[in-house]
Amino acid sequence: MRKILASCITVWLLLIVQVQAQSISIPSGTVSLSPLAGEIIKVEPLLDRASNPSTQITFRFILQGCVDQLLQPLFVRPERQRQKVKLYITALNAHNEASNRARCIAIPTATAAVTIPGTYRQNQIIPIFLGELDKR
Repeated sequence: MRKILASCITVWLLLIVQVQAQSISIPSGTVSLSPLAGEIIKVEPLLDRASNPSTQITFRFILQGCVDQLLQPLFVRPERQRQKVKLYITALNAHNEASNRARCIAIPTATAAVTIPGTYRQNQIIPIFLGELDKR
């Protein structure tokens, strides 16, 4: 219970800091928010921006219910470490009450992409998801 409470407090603190620059809307029917961990499925350097090179990273998340949604946008804080970058990522599952009654015919997933400054390959990116912080 304490881990859940600590995770919720961390989520809201991160949201408060990040929401100042971005607005989010909670989907209709959402009864709770919970952190998600995901996986990197695509890393694409954006080379057309010669003066400001950046990298687009696409993540896949497994949602917790069939009617649930990934809260957008993802909140990402990059921390450069020599040739690598640690990405602290807040990804939230918006749990819809209808998911309690719905039956999935496939595993519910969602994808989201973020762009960070700098050019990186997949092996240079270390993703750290909010839900994994207490496991380290």
